[in-house]
Amino acid sequence: MKHKHYDVIIAHANGEQIQYRLNPLGEWHDSVNPSFYPYYEYRVKPKIRTFEYRLYLTIGTNYPLCVFRHSKSLAYLEDRVNLKQGRWLTDWLTVEYEDV
Repeated sequence: MKHKHYDVIIAHANGEQIQYRLNPLGEWHDSVNPSFYPYYEYRVKPKIRTFEYRLYLTIGTNYPLCVFRHSKSLAYLEDRVNLKQGRWLTDWLTVEYEDV
């Protein structure tokens, strides 16, 4: 029979960062040297991803609010919409989230 935390133990042996928590509603904590207690919950620390975007308000189009992820999407829209008929609502914004 496999150890309860077998997959996480193997990931740790392969160099992955491990996190633990004491209960299902608790916060995850980094563990440098996990003990893999049976009553703890363990996981591989999720990678942090970033999403950069900027909002633009267009006037006189079917799509009044545009979300630009990067300059390529801006160039794409410039070919199809006159960006002078609108305005930027935000500067570039960055959101970080855990990859699930």
